[in-house]
Amino acid sequence: MAQDEGRFGRISRPKRCWAPPGIRPQVPAQVVRESMYVFAAAAPSLGRLVALVLPTANTAMMNHFLSHVSQTFADFFIVMQVDQAGWHRSKELVVPANIRLIEQPPYSPEVNPVKSGAWSRSPLLIPCCVRCKYARKEALEASPSHWSI
Repeated sequence: MAQDEGRFGRISRPKRCWAPPGIRPQVPAQVVRESMYVFAAAAPSLGRLVALVLPTANTAMMNHFLSHVSQTFADFFIVMQVDQAGWHRSKELVVPANIRLIEQPPYSPEVNPVKSGAWSRSPLLIPCCVRCKYARKEALEASPSHWSI
């Protein structure tokens, strides 16, 4: 099984505006940064994908994701490939009994099938990732089983 996380969101960018020569227009701008993280794990041999939409990427969220994967695949012993993100190596990381983590070599995203997989372009994930904070709140309140494929 391979695991990865990705950030989806929006950043507003101020645009240029026209003004007569010699005049600098005063235009208020609000830079908006909204994002969420999709934690996903793929089991190619089973043809299954498990994903959770979470508000941040840190050790607590990784613990939540690992417990979800452990419950989803309770009948299996899982060897999960992870990259070398800080929360994958944290001392506070709680790895369930039926999961073992192995680190992929540095600077080698091509060995992780989730990095190049179609899950990031899935039509199921795109609508929830481009809406505003209200849709994000609804997605986070949805049951975790909603995101298991």
